Amino acid sequence: LDIDVEIDDRGGDEQVVIRGLGHSGGTQVGRNLDVPDDFPEDVPVYPGLNIHAAGKAGPGYSLQGQSADAVDEIARFYEQQMAEQGWQPGGETAAGPGMRMLRFTQEQRTAGVTLIGGDTATTVQLSIVSLGG
Repeated sequence: LDIDVEIDDRGGDEQVVIRGLGHSGGTQVGRNLDVPDDFPEDVPVYPGLNIHAAGKAGPGYSLQGQSADAVDEIARFYEQQMAEQGWQPGGETAAGPGMRMLRFTQEQRTAGVTLIGGDTATTVQLSIVSLGG
């Protein structure tokens, strides 16, 4: 197992990049991370999202961050933007107060958007998985 760890102090916002986790891809963790270059272009990233983690593992991608905006505002953004990108709504899972879990499908892929409201921020978790070759 070959692991490469890089720590970059980006003007006070520490970024840790972990690469080469076997054959699965890699992960970045930190604050104010950039969207990875190979993140699917047809999956919108919420404007101003402070990205804390991004990764690729096998056929999937994940991204996690926080926004000062409310859960319902972010959910409306994803419902509209995913439709504009050709994604079909796949339902919403009841997740309790202050939390919404949205699903979308497109061809051989699924996307999940989990929104968790907090006192000062909403956590946004995106996951995209390819189901076919």
